[in-house]
Parts: sequence; structure tokens; C-alpha cells
Amino acid sequence: MAYLVVRKSMSTVQCVLTVGKDFGSPEMVKFATRLSRESIIHVEGVVSIPKDPIEGATQRVEIQVRKLYCVNRAVPNLPFNLEDAARSEREFEKAEAIFRQFLVREKFLMIHSPKLIAGSREGGSAIFNLDYMGQHPCLAQSQLYKQMAICGGLERVFEIDTFFRVEDSYTQRRLSEFVGLYVEMAIKEHYNEQSIKAAVTDTASQIESLELDPRAGDYGDIPLEELQLKAVSGREWTPITLLNSELADRTVLLKGHVKTIRPVSKKMAYLVVRKSMSTVQCVLTVGKDFGSPEMVKFATGLSKEASFLARRSVKFKRVFIAMASAPLTDNQQSINVAANDKGSESGGISHKQAKKEAMKSEKLRKKQEVAAVTDTASQIKSLELDPRAGDYGDIPLEELQLKAVSGRKRTKIWFLNSELAGSTVLLRGYAQTIRPVSKKMAFLVVRNSMSTVQCILTVGEDCGSPQMVKFATGLSRESIIDVEGVVSIPKDPIKGATQQVEIQVRKLYCVNRAVPNLPFNLEDAARSEREFEKAEATGEQLVRVGQDTRLNHRVLDLRTPANQATFRIQFYVQDMFRHFLRRENFIGVCSPKLTAGSSEGGSAVFKLDYMGQPACLAQSPQFYKQMVICGGLGRVFEVGPVFRAENSNTHRHLCEFVGLDAEMEIEEHYDEVMDVVDRLFVTMFDYLNENCKKELEAIDRQYPFEPLKYLRKTLRLTFKEGVEMLKEAGLEVDPFGDLNTESERKLGRLVFDKYGTEFYILHRYPLAVRPFYTMPCPDDPAYSNSFDVFIRGEEIISGAQRIHIPELLTSRAEACGIDVKTISTYIDSFRCGAPPHGGFGAGLERVVMLFCGLDNIRKTSLFPRDPHRLSP
Repeated sequence: MAYLVVRKSMSTVQCVLTVGKDFGSPEMVKFATRLSRESIIHVEGVVSIPKDPIEGATQRVEIQVRKLYCVNRAVPNLPFNLEDAARSEREFEKAEAIFRQFLVREKFLMIHSPKLIAGSREGGSAIFNLDYMGQHPCLAQSQLYKQMAICGGLERVFEIDTFFRVEDSYTQRRLSEFVGLYVEMAIKEHYNEQSIKAAVTDTASQIESLELDPRAGDYGDIPLEELQLKAVSGREWTPITLLNSELADRTVLLKGHVKTIRPVSKKMAYLVVRKSMSTVQCVLTVGKDFGSPEMVKFATGLSKEASFLARRSVKFKRVFIAMASAPLTDNQQSINVAANDKGSESGGISHKQAKKEAMKSEKLRKKQEVAAVTDTASQIKSLELDPRAGDYGDIPLEELQLKAVSGRKRTKIWFLNSELAGSTVLLRGYAQTIRPVSKKMAFLVVRNSMSTVQCILTVGEDCGSPQMVKFATGLSRESIIDVEGVVSIPKDPIKGATQQVEIQVRKLYCVNRAVPNLPFNLEDAARSEREFEKAEATGEQLVRVGQDTRLNHRVLDLRTPANQATFRIQFYVQDMFRHFLRRENFIGVCSPKLTAGSSEGGSAVFKLDYMGQPACLAQSPQFYKQMVICGGLGRVFEVGPVFRAENSNTHRHLCEFVGLDAEMEIEEHYDEVMDVVDRLFVTMFDYLNENCKKELEAIDRQYPFEPLKYLRKTLRLTFKEGVEMLKEAGLEVDPFGDLNTESERKLGRLVFDKYGTEFYILHRYPLAVRPFYTMPCPDDPAYSNSFDVFIRGEEIISGAQRIHIPELLTSRAEACGIDVKTISTYIDSFRCGAPPHGGFGAGLERVVMLFCGLDNIRKTSLFPRDPHRLSP
């Protein structure tokens, strides 16, 4: 008799071996007791309910063993007992999923930014440098490409990916390589929209001041941090020019400069506050509902021309002073610095020189005052000439920095329809086209994401002014603008916009102007291939924006409808990849990208120095996927960056791309892996066709393509069958060699003609053309348990059963000319008991390219990296 506890993932069950007619034999019991811990076994038996509770297993039943087989023995002496170890990958995967799901609900789009970047980005010195086709880039620390994606019109993006820091810090919270959770979004009014919370810590002196003076919070200097962080939500400033007797007893909030300060006593003082050309007298007194002696003292200590905030009644009962000590102007600072420098050289300046400098300063001050008065006068004149001057213009940077969230809701352009007719809406977008009709009328097409709407500016009592029309026609294309207006339904269909409503403009503000001369017009970049074909037939000349020009100015290129659609489809592809595999009980993992030696024994790797050690960037997560399967996770997947130092200048190769990888235990046969691939991609294609019609139509308008043809049950052909089809078509192919690009495309056409599908699996490849870790076919060692998957005649997926026997793995590596010492940790991971397993890998960009029928993989990479491109 013997007891055996079997574990799978996080569950265990107790198995009982006994000797008897319908049970086992003494030899079976002996075989079981000689198994090493962590060996992979198969148990067949009858479930029974024990009399007493089982303490050593999670399941409350026993297995009466009938058959027992060892699949793979672990070494007798393990480095440690598993009882002493714990796993945490599942909790990490849950946290990542929650982060992703929340942002997707908030309409964020997941992106993948490049990790290979030119030079030192973000101004940091703690970066990993490497050689890239003769150039010297570094590994990304974070940040910049998120902002560029926002400028490209993606509006809300997030990224969960690998980032790198040269951190020589041996702490519990720092790593040189980590998974970053990063978010970026376009702001409507104030950065509080991001729910960023600033922790405010009071100093001991402030606490003491509060204890001594109960009104200490009603005056004082506003710290710079508060000015940078605080949103002044809901407070309205009253211009000094509007103060009159009608406002008696009302509480107002003022901002201005201190003109004069006149202390009367310790309990009373007068302040004259100036704003532009207007002044008002403020009275500070001590009393229960007024100020305190400390407030009066603070006020009398203010310097003239200090910036001043006051909240008071017109009867001068309450005064609140909130900030003082305004900085000097740049000119004043430069004069003072020059005087100090001169003094330091000569040991001091004479009285005559000091007087001369003072006269210069006074002259400069008067000049500035005259300029300010002139500017104010011109503003007043402008207001007198145009009563609607406040309804248009450029929004100052200071207002964008400090403006509080007003509660106004912006309407997305794609929501505009006839049901909103008569409603006033507020929009933000890009000024796509500006067409003046006359001095009193202009058309403006505003774009946001993939949607556009036509806006009309006219002159009238309830509309705009000639100056507003002139302002609109002076805007540069692609400027960011805010438009407020009334939705109306036009008489005739609108051809130049996606939405079939118009906006009668009431207010128009420019948030940020684009340069007048853009590298190319977006209309040219978005022009359909059908238009070029027609133009060629008629002899018409059209501007075609070249690929290099597009990629050199990728931010502008991303704004075309086809690109907006492409990266939405890319998001849905990776999202469906994750969603489907989670349903199939796969766990998301993040493997390291910095590896020792050669990641798969190949030479095409990016090499770098890692704290004095030679290292390289991972060609794939292959080794680590297998190692975590040996770690008992059962089924895993990863979406992350992959690096290939291949000098391949083709339409389908990149030096950096996003890998879609999966690995799983095999119960009986590697067909199980192909079954997962079949179900996964058919489900994905169905989802894209049903839920991304708008995006697919946008791509088809610019780059016409036929929808992908695929079967409900994916076609599977053996490599031999594929070679035979090619031979019958007159193409000679080496039966033990790999297929070249021409052969793949030819086979794709033959398969489509015969079976009516553009998506199929070719399996049992020759062993000689597969990696060393591929399992040979048991019935013919010249072939392997491996497969490739094709879309439209091009390979998108490679997969196989892996070798899980360390001795066979070692001999195969040696046969392929690989130094076993460089991959010793990988091979050793199979000595602790490894289950039969297999997996597959695909490139995200290539999947999207072929599904959408695009001709170049650079169209589906956010910021592509190829042998000749390292920026932007």
C-alpha cells in the first residue's frame, strides 16, 4: 500500500495504491514509491469518498489507483521542496486584467510603443545602449510615444508593456526591467479629469500659526506647488472695472497688483489694488467677522506691485489676501544680475554708477507702463468695435494651465445626429478644412478621431461677427479648436463630412495652433488608391505622399481615417487574443526581454552591456514560456515586444514587433495546440467582421481589399501534401527544405482555388528547418510535430510541440551547433519534471496587415523599427 498526492496547478488530490485483484500489484506499489517528487505522471483510477477528512490535499475525495504511468521523471534531488515556495503570477494577471478592463470601459485604446529609440530620450542618463545596424540607440524608459500617439489623434491611450531602467539599486521595489502600466489622455479643461491627487502636508510652523491665529487660513503666500496643482473650481473673479454701488453687500473675488499700502494701526490698514487701468481701495480691520492683527501685519509687509487676491464685500468688511511677492520681470532680473556681476569683478560699484542703473530701471519701468496702457487701450477699442470679441480667439496657455473644470460637457463628433437638432453643443477637434465664402461667411470642417462635422460661421445678431469669420479663416489646418454652436439639419446631403448635421457656430476658440506649413496635406495622405487608378487612366496628376514622408512625420500620418481604424483593429485583435485565451484557462505572463547570452542560440540578436555583463534582447519569449510551463502554470500567454536584429528589408519584417505568444501542456497529441489556434482565430475574425465594420470600411476606402475568406473548421494540410500540390502546379520544391515567399504565395492561391479558404494550417514540417527544441515526429524522424498558419498566402504563425526530455533536448541543441553552456538554465528547467507541451507565436502587426489586406507591415506598426529606421 502507498499514498500519492498529485498536484495540478493549485489543486491536489490523494491517490491510494493497494494490492488486490481489481487494484494493483506489489510491483506497482514499488514503482510508485520510487518515483521522484515533481515527476510528471498519469493516473487512472476510481473516485471514492474517504471516511475521515483529508488534510494533505485540496480535494475531499480519493483516487483508488488502477493504472500509473510516468511521463517525465524529475531529478531525485530538487533544489528545494515545493512546500517552501509560493506562486504569485495569477494575482499579477488579475491586477493587469482589472487595469485593462477599466480603461477599455473608459474608451482608452491600448497601444504598443517602440522600445528601441534613437539617442537618450527623456533627458536621462540611466539607459541601456546597444548597437542597431551601426547606429547607437537606447532602450525606452517610458513616456514620449504616448504623447505622440495623442498628437496623432488617438485621444486616450494606455500601455501595459516592458520598460527598462539602468537601476544599480538593490532595493525591494526597483528593477532594471519591469512591466509598466501607463496612461495618457487628451484633457478637456483641467488635468483633474485624470483624478490626479496631490498630497498636501502642513509644516509645523503652519500648524503653530493656526493655533495662534484662528484666521491664519485667510491670508498668506500661496505656495508654488498649490498654484501648479490646484484647480480653482467654481470661483468667479470680478473685474475691478465692474465694481460699483449695485454690488453693495455682495462678496466678490478680485485679482490684481498692490499699488499702495497704508497702515493706520496694528488693527487697521488700507490697500489700493490695481488691475489694468482700474483701482479699488480695500480696508483691513480686526474683528470677529473680519481679520486678525496677524492679517493686518501680513498686509502691511507686502511689497508694491505684488500679485494680490482678495475676497471682500463692497462695504469693506472682510478682506482675504492670498499671495504676495511677485517675481521681477525678466528685464529687471537681467539688470540686477549685470550689476552684481560687475560688482563682483571690481569689488563694488560707485554711487554714480548705482544712480545711473537706478535711472535706467525707472526709465524701463515707465516704458513698460506705457506699453501696458497702450495694450489695454487697444483691447478696449477692440471690444468697442466688436461686441462679440469674447466669443473667439486663442486660449492663453495660462488659462489652459489654471482653468477649472467648468462642468460643461463636450459632445463627441460621432454622436452628432438629427436627434440633437436645435441643441447647443461644445466640440473639440482638429480644423481639417477652412473655406471662406465671403467676409461674412465661412465653412469649417472639424475632425475628431474618424468622424467629421461641417461648421458654418455667419455674421448676425445671434451668430458671429466679421472679426470672428476673419479669425476662423486665419486658422492653420490641424489646429486644435473648441467650437460651440447649435446643431441644424441641412437641406442637401453633406459630402465633405461624415455627420449629416451642421453646427451653426456661436463661439470659436483655438486651443493650440498648428504650424502654417505642414509637411503634407491630410487630404493627400488619406486619398484612396481608387482615386490614383482613375487619375492614372485620365492623365490627371495627384499628390501621393510617400511612405518615408509619412513615417518621418508619423504623428500627422496617424490622423488619417485609415490609420485611426488600423490601430483600433490592432487593439481589438490583441484584446480578443487575451479574452479568448483567458476563457480557455490560460494565464497572462510577462517574460524578461533582457537575457544572458543568445536568447535562442541564434546570431541575429541585439547585444548590449548589462551592468558589466554581456546580454541581448530576447528574440521571443520562447524559452521562458516553456520554463513557466515547467513551473506548473499549465497554460500561459504573453503579448509583448520581440526584437530581431535581421537585416530584412521586406514588406513583412520588422526589427521590433509585438508578439502574440501562447504555450500549453499537451494531454495526448500536439493537435491540441492546433485546435486552440483554430478556435482562437476563427473567433477573432468573426468578432472583427461583426464589430469593426466602420473601421474596416475606413481602411477599404483608402486601401481597397476583399474580406478574408475562411472556413468554420480550419483546413489542415501536411507539409508533404503542400509540396505535392506545388509539384502538380509545376513548381519544384525541396521536400526536406523550407518554403520560400514565392512558394508560400503560390500554395496560398492553390489552396484558395481548391478549398475556398485564405486561412489554413500546414503541419509536419521537415525537422531540419525547425528550431532545435522542436519535437521530432515519432513515425518519421525526418519530420517534426510542428506547424505554420497562413493568411492570404503569407505565414503569420509558427507553432510546435517542444522537446521536454532534457537528454533529447541537449543532443538536438548540439546537433544544431549550439553551445549547450549558453542555454544551460533553460535545459536544466526540464530536469525537475516537465510535462509534454507545445505552443505558438504570431506577430500582431502581421496579423492585422494580412487580415486587412494591406501591402506593408509598416502601416500596422505605430512607430515602426526596420533596418533603416530608428525614429521617430
